[in-house]
Amino acid sequence: MLLIRFEEAGALPKAITDSGVRVVEAGRLLGALDVLDAPTPAPSAPGAEHPAYIMFTSGSTGPLPRGVRSGPAPLAHFLAWYVPAFGLGPDSRFALLAGLGHDPLLRDVFTPLWAGGELHVPDTELIANPLSLLHWLAERRITVLHLTPPLARLLAIAAGETGMRLPDVRLICYGGDVLRQGDVAALAAVAPSARHVNFYGATETPQAMAFHIVEPGAADLGADATRSVPVGRGIADVQILVLNGSGQLAGVGEAGEIVIRTPYLAEGYVNASGENSPGSGGFHHDPMPGVRRYATGDRGRYLPDGTVEILGRTDAQVKIRGFRVDPAEIDAVCRRLPGVNDAVTVARQHAEGDIRLTTYVVTADGQALAPGQLRADLAARLPEYMTPSEVMEISSMPLTPNGKIDTRALPEPAPDREPGRQASGGDLEEIVRAIWQTVLEVEDIAPDDNFFDLGGTSRLMAQVQVSLRERLGRDITLVSLFTHASTGALARHLQQAAAPAPAASTAPRARRRDHAAARAQRLGRRGDRA
Repeated sequence: MLLIRFEEAGALPKAITDSGVRVVEAGRLLGALDVLDAPTPAPSAPGAEHPAYIMFTSGSTGPLPRGVRSGPAPLAHFLAWYVPAFGLGPDSRFALLAGLGHDPLLRDVFTPLWAGGELHVPDTELIANPLSLLHWLAERRITVLHLTPPLARLLAIAAGETGMRLPDVRLICYGGDVLRQGDVAALAAVAPSARHVNFYGATETPQAMAFHIVEPGAADLGADATRSVPVGRGIADVQILVLNGSGQLAGVGEAGEIVIRTPYLAEGYVNASGENSPGSGGFHHDPMPGVRRYATGDRGRYLPDGTVEILGRTDAQVKIRGFRVDPAEIDAVCRRLPGVNDAVTVARQHAEGDIRLTTYVVTADGQALAPGQLRADLAARLPEYMTPSEVMEISSMPLTPNGKIDTRALPEPAPDREPGRQASGGDLEEIVRAIWQTVLEVEDIAPDDNFFDLGGTSRLMAQVQVSLRERLGRDITLVSLFTHASTGALARHLQQAAAPAPAASTAPRARRRDHAAARAQRLGRRGDRA
């Protein structure tokens, strides 16, 4: 016998409880019967303390990037400051120019959502083609630009050669690399109505934590064109500290490490054992509860007005077109190539702030390796921005008295080719060669010489692109120029290729997609107001 008791009936008589009859509570029984039909409990809403995403950075030593875990609070804090500080709103039109695997993507996507503006997304091919990108920005009447300084230089070069302007741009924010006065001055001529702001941050911060507004007339293409623009002061609830070797605040003009102090840092590295531990990187505790510090690894100094200026890196890392690169990672990959005994990569600064990587290799005994082939092997294993411009073979590594590699004793890079080879015929190839000679400042160029083996960079390739357009009257993509990186290969490609559409035209598919996205955002705003 089974007796079901309902709570409302009260206590059972003693005679029943002493009889040995099995008693089951009704609530418990009904709960067991209903469990299959019970709705799944709604998950709790994520809070600011919950992890929201993981972004990866190549700014650490070792062969692999490190994952940085962050909650939504830093991004929300940045947006709450950024949008009202610069008057962004429904009339703001943004362009998505950040890479999909780079943390500025969050800023580029969520700023227009926060402000109620429009986000326009160009095709990938447009971003690789400064001329076409300029036309697209003008056509879409973009008002807010987020640029790395290298991309800003490419746009300024293309605009300078074509005379194009971006009159609708009202705000240009730079980040990801050292910004120079000449960069701002050149782009100010392209976008005469724009304010220029230098942002400073890192994946670990994870959005911009410092800013500096370049006042009108401050940027000068004269003697100060190569001088860096300060990163300024911290945004709301952020301090930008410069600490000397003793961990104390540096004096005005004294060099030290830049440390960011705020409650709004990323949580830390994935699989790190805790702050101040060997795996914590630059994250550190702060005496004030709720506040933490991140040591950036950048060297800087206070200027007399209290703003901060970057002087370089405290370690061997360098910035290549906005990406942090550790030359030791390139060396590790190079040493794994067949026939290579040792390798060291050196970063050298060239004209107009370009940084070029040169890898020196020592081959195994009896091995004869072509530097051009070694560079091709590295290009197949490394991202484009980490691929060295030159590869040089040396007999042995020069050492200092302390037994370390003496990079100052390494020979200056030279193109890997036989001097005096005669150029092949062909009017088109002669045009290409003449442009290369002007841009690279190299006279002896053979048909199979690689542009990058001759000292070329992405910025110089953009100049080639502009010059070819002027001479040939056709728009040639940077992708094509990178793919056909010798005068002979490029001339053959140009002969075979059909004349492309004018640079001003953009893909109808991209136009339809962006117009649909903009219309959806406008409808969403109307729904909010209804």
